Amino acid sequence: MPTFVLYEPSESSHVDATTLVTGARAIYEGDFDADGTSGDDLVDGASGNIFGLGGTNGTELAIGKSNPGASASADKFLHTMFRITLPEGPKATASGEVIQDANAKINKVVLKFKIHGFNGAGTNRRITWAPLIRSPSAIDYDAVTWKTSDGTSSWANTGAKSTGDVDTTTDFGTGTAGLLGFQALTTGWNSFTLQDTKALTSSSKSLGFDWGTTLDIIGFPTASDTDLNTSGHVAKIFNVDDSDAANKPYVEVHYEDDPPSKPNIQAVPREDFRNCDISLIEQPKEKDLVRYVAVHNASGTPAYNTGSSSPNFGIAITDTNKDVYDNFFDLNPASGTLFFPGSTSVAGTDNKLTFFAEDNNNTGASGSTKGNTLTVTRYDPYTAEDPDASNFSHSCSCSWILIGKATSGSFSLTLTDTSTATEPWLRGNFVSNGVEVGDTVYNLDDRTLSTAGSGTISALTQSTITATMSGGGSNRWDSGDSYVIVRKVDVGEKVSITVRSSRVTGLKFDKIGIFWTSTTNDHITDDINVDLSKFDIIELDTSVNEHTLSFRYTEAGSYFPQFFFVDSSTGFRTSIKQAGRHTDPDSTAFVLDDGPKPVVVVEQPLPVPRITSSRSIGESANVALDKDSAVIFSAANSTASGADAFIKNFKWLGEFQSGQILTQGCTDINNVPLLNESKKVFMRCNTAAFNDAVFTIYGLASFRDDNVTPIKDTDITFSHYRYVKATVSPGSAKYLKHDTSNAFGNAARSDSSAPDTEQFFKQIDIIHCSTKSSTSASEEVYQLLAADSDNDGTIDVSGTLDTSTICKRLCVDSNNASPGFKWGGLCLVDGSSNITFTKNSGADEIESTVIDFIAAGFGPGDTITVEQSSNDGVYTIQKIETVGGTHSIYLNEELPVAESNTSASIFTTQPTISVASNAAGTANISVDVTDNLDAAGGAAANLRTVFRDVTSLDLNALGDSGNIAIEGASLTRSGGINAVMPLGERRYPPGAVHTSHGLPKMSINIRIIDSTGFTKIYRLLNNSYNYAIYQHHDSNFTTWVKYRLKLESFTVNRDPVNLQHQIVSASFFVIGEEV
Repeated sequence: MPTFVLYEPSESSHVDATTLVTGARAIYEGDFDADGTSGDDLVDGASGNIFGLGGTNGTELAIGKSNPGASASADKFLHTMFRITLPEGPKATASGEVIQDANAKINKVVLKFKIHGFNGAGTNRRITWAPLIRSPSAIDYDAVTWKTSDGTSSWANTGAKSTGDVDTTTDFGTGTAGLLGFQALTTGWNSFTLQDTKALTSSSKSLGFDWGTTLDIIGFPTASDTDLNTSGHVAKIFNVDDSDAANKPYVEVHYEDDPPSKPNIQAVPREDFRNCDISLIEQPKEKDLVRYVAVHNASGTPAYNTGSSSPNFGIAITDTNKDVYDNFFDLNPASGTLFFPGSTSVAGTDNKLTFFAEDNNNTGASGSTKGNTLTVTRYDPYTAEDPDASNFSHSCSCSWILIGKATSGSFSLTLTDTSTATEPWLRGNFVSNGVEVGDTVYNLDDRTLSTAGSGTISALTQSTITATMSGGGSNRWDSGDSYVIVRKVDVGEKVSITVRSSRVTGLKFDKIGIFWTSTTNDHITDDINVDLSKFDIIELDTSVNEHTLSFRYTEAGSYFPQFFFVDSSTGFRTSIKQAGRHTDPDSTAFVLDDGPKPVVVVEQPLPVPRITSSRSIGESANVALDKDSAVIFSAANSTASGADAFIKNFKWLGEFQSGQILTQGCTDINNVPLLNESKKVFMRCNTAAFNDAVFTIYGLASFRDDNVTPIKDTDITFSHYRYVKATVSPGSAKYLKHDTSNAFGNAARSDSSAPDTEQFFKQIDIIHCSTKSSTSASEEVYQLLAADSDNDGTIDVSGTLDTSTICKRLCVDSNNASPGFKWGGLCLVDGSSNITFTKNSGADEIESTVIDFIAAGFGPGDTITVEQSSNDGVYTIQKIETVGGTHSIYLNEELPVAESNTSASIFTTQPTISVASNAAGTANISVDVTDNLDAAGGAAANLRTVFRDVTSLDLNALGDSGNIAIEGASLTRSGGINAVMPLGERRYPPGAVHTSHGLPKMSINIRIIDSTGFTKIYRLLNNSYNYAIYQHHDSNFTTWVKYRLKLESFTVNRDPVNLQHQIVSASFFVIGEEV
């Protein structure tokens, strides 16, 4: 058991130990003050010296015979008494607090006193020590004399060494009962062991010193064989009162102090998997514990050290009341920037931490108690770029980095790799693996000093790459040369990293951290300031040694992904490494150890146009006849890649076959102006001299009961509606505003030469150009309007005309030689500091004195987008006109601010178009797109559509020719009404409401008379006609209609009476009216 001395005194320094001597006095047998009486004087030197001859300051104590003070006799005895008082327990200093400890057993007490010198020539100076048995309270060291213990109370016998004053019975192991021991005195320091429990025999006893006790002892000349019994022989001893501190007597108290118990620790990783809480799983319980010394060593076993000298980084921790210590804030000074557990390596670095516990006495490398050695092994992710490395298959790999070896070649300009290996990084198959022109290739085996040859790829096949190499030795390729390719990727393209830990046997991970969008071209420093908030933490279901992560970048740029994995056995992560960057400690020839080299260059890909049609694959379209003749083409599935990328404009082209006219916008019809009253319709053009163009309209018109005279449906003579075909042409003048003279041609007529056939339309289904203008075309735009909105027989003159627009844009020339793309609905103007935004009391206005919005193709009802101004946004055109040289667009919406002379961009575009053809032939419809990043598609998407002439079978004509006989026909219309009978006594349903017109159907029984009838009817049954025609009422009726019929089902029976005849029972859908 470790033993320590209270206050750690020495002969040269013992101030605190002197405080244990709480009383010291010599008593003299003679007449100290020469007053004629002996033994009744307090021995106290006036100057701290009781000797007239040979003494010095502080020599107030003595044992022997002498004449101190004023005494004349040198033949009188001097005895010396000491009072020793121990504190209540061990203390660091005399004034300090008692140190509480479970074990502080006192083993030995030693009195130390210093002799100035001797009087007398003798050399045998033996003395005896004995304990005084009187209570300390009975002895007053300021009044004690040879005769009395306190100046008045007499000793049992003078001199205080007889029975009643000293112990005379206890065996202290000296052989003489009551005596503590004998001592031969010498000049200088003398020691006497008052108590030594370890030296006791089975029969002897100790003096009884313990913490908090006070004992008095007395020293006197031995009864015989000592010169100190001779007159004039005396030992002059320094006292505690007046002596110099270094001469004063003191006491050594030797006591036991158990060392602290072992401070065993464990580490619990925090949420960043790098920092940790160091917790004491076995905390020392000793009350006198004063500090821990924490020592971190990353290259061996920690050794005691309170400073930061490598390899043992130590720190003293005085706050011992914690259960948990922070590895950085509490321990960081122990290891600088590499605070525990801070060291990593590919093979794994053992970060070891030990706590040493210290109390007041058990300190230092030999005295402190060493706890367990905590080991946290941390790794660097292993990444290699040498395919010959023995651990290459265990390397972390990236999909944008290809590594391989040339399989053939000798001083070749071309890299050839015909292999198809895929582990760990893709090799060979360059095209399949995404290598593109513009990517970078390195030749690891062709170097100038440490610089590897590199080049930008200019051409490639599945197994070869051509690049102009530079920086290497020969800048050529030989069989066996190792290569590294860092390829670029597109926004939205999937990239991946495969994390592997298998280089270290048994190392597995259950979490991966990945920061895909890092822009730091270096490994992120592994310190307390690492911000993991931008890392995606992927928690795996099981512990693995390989896992692949994928990602798609949404923005173009240069990125340097950072990653780590978490050791599933410890919960601590690896260092953070830049993905793809070399970390192989066994390789020195590499190129990917330069931070910018493994960069992920993400490029904005071109938008991709995609086109679909309302016609199925292989299905032809009809030449313009009715609404179903139009073909709807859509580019809505076109794509732009990137988080902020979207398709901005659609560029449509229509390539027609000779003789064809392709009309775009044929079904983009707004019939709202015709709802309240059927109206005449007129056409205008945004360019002059196109008045010979003819457009054909199919729609529903209103008539009188003679079925010939057109009449508006609000007239009292109105009878019914029927479908009609009419033609319309624009005026000769370019329209500038709603009432521009000669801008409109005649109202649409069923007979272009007969004004009385101008039709009042209730609904227009389709309009297409049937005759193209003879004027040289350049994507002219035509508009159809109910220009006589009040049916007064004249074109409106009010400013509300544009609200009567039925068809805002019809275009028949795609201008393939120099496309402006107005044919497909793209109208675009860019200002040159000449577009002004005006806020009006009425409709707000966009105006320009330079840009002609009408000529640009804009029309009322267009949804336009404004960019590059303070009024950016989406608006709807209410009206468009040119007045006094100022071109104006009036808006339905309010502008945010007025703004003058801007360079704004204004456009409208259509993702979907409707196209009709006037003649049979094959048309090629194509579309290209641009995105908001001003990137255009790499190639237009094309769709070829066949338009064919319509074929029909007129059943009435076939019957009139005697080829068939129509034995019966019935027209039905079912559905379109919703009625429910309630519970109760009501007999009829309440609230029957028509929700639609219902589905019209016609059933006809046909008798086939001859072979001509047989042939044509069987062609009908086999869908060889687009439709059949049947006039349901006799033409003698004033009101009649010819229905277009589409066969639904049929039954063929042979007439049992006339076996030469077959009877066909056919059911048709009524799909329209023949006009």
